[in-house]
Amino acid sequence: MGSERNVIRRLRKVVPEMECKEGCHDCCGPIMFSRWEYGRIPDREFSTVVCPYLSLVSGCTVYEERPLLCRLFGSTTEVKEMTCPHGCKPEKPLSVRQMSEIMDDYIELFPFVEDEGGQLVHGLSVRKGKYVFGGEDDGAG
Repeated sequence: MGSERNVIRRLRKVVPEMECKEGCHDCCGPIMFSRWEYGRIPDREFSTVVCPYLSLVSGCTVYEERPLLCRLFGSTTEVKEMTCPHGCKPEKPLSVRQMSEIMDDYIELFPFVEDEGGQLVHGLSVRKGKYVFGGEDDGAG
């Protein structure tokens, strides 16, 4: 767990900070957590529609400990699915290559699982170094 913590902390430092639109929660939804991230925030019942840590009154209730994927949202202007719909972005957005490198390190924290055919596949169904954003291969492999 210690090395997982170190990876998450290192990756958090790479993701640029940005100011969000006050009261916005357009990017909040079900996301994946590493074991270390999950252990740092209180248990909640998960929904397939909205994040269990979102309060419509006070916003993100775990903002300081929010998972890496929450931190990544809005940090790029090159990936449509990760771009803020309100135009919020950091001073220096991440490139697709930088996001892919961050995700390469992040997915290493998740175990491989056996699929229906008995083959080992990554628990996130993502191949390292090969990401498809918006239906196009970014070539980062």
